[in-house]
Amino acid sequence: MKKVKIYFGNNEEAKLDFTDGEIVAYIEDKMAYEEATEEETEWYEKYAYNGEVEEAGKNNTYKKIKRAMKKEYHN
Repeated sequence: MKKVKIYFGNNEEAKLDFTDGEIVAYIEDKMAYEEATEEETEWYEKYAYNGEVEEAGKNNTYKKIKRAMKKEYHN
């Protein structure tokens, strides 16, 4: 799996960056990040590793993204 990096706040340049085999994702809500559940982590993997982080954000699924980033999944 690819390593996941996270940026909090209003950083448009960091919003999506799939270079060097890493996913760099932009997350607005730090509290939602900290409240994510294991089930939501699995949901995140499905989207992030298919290059669909942007779509996830559009669907207002920040909570479902947070835990996976927090753990920084990688091989």
